[in-house]
Amino acid sequence: MSTGLETRPSATTYDVEKLVGMAWRGQIRVPHFQRDFRWGREDVIRLFDSIVKGYPVGSLLLWVRPATEQTLTLGTLRIDAPRMDQSLWVVDGQQRITSLANALHEEGARETRFALAYDLRTENSFPGHPLKIHPSSRCPFCSICAGSCGGSPSTRRSPPSFRTRHST
Repeated sequence: MSTGLETRPSATTYDVEKLVGMAWRGQIRVPHFQRDFRWGREDVIRLFDSIVKGYPVGSLLLWVRPATEQTLTLGTLRIDAPRMDQSLWVVDGQQRITSLANALHEEGARETRFALAYDLRTENSFPGHPLKIHPSSRCPFCSICAGSCGGSPSTRRSPPSFRTRHST
């Protein structure tokens, strides 16, 4: 009889774009025993501010397990997730993953707490609601994953990444 202890944990690094894409495709799941999403706008702002400044934002702990086909709720997003033999279940990092997935998605960013932008003129993030930034210099964060932001190549940074620990 297998106890599951034969499998050693492993570490994988994902850039934000890949991690968010996995969440949008339903590969990342939040188990029912996790607390509800609780972060407010200021928490989401602090996360993105840390990412933009290159500060550490912590590791994620994800558990590799099978998952059934279902409709998932991730913040304000509804995701039709397929059955998967190896989905990633969030043990630690739900608030960060949910914030990223919503703020970088056009539908998620319709909610005020996820509606963040970067001011390309002042190189200042989060000066307020994106609609209060002059349109010629506004880059909503939800457009970043779609690659529609301007900016010169010299001001672009490598995508931030998360180090995750997996356990099967």
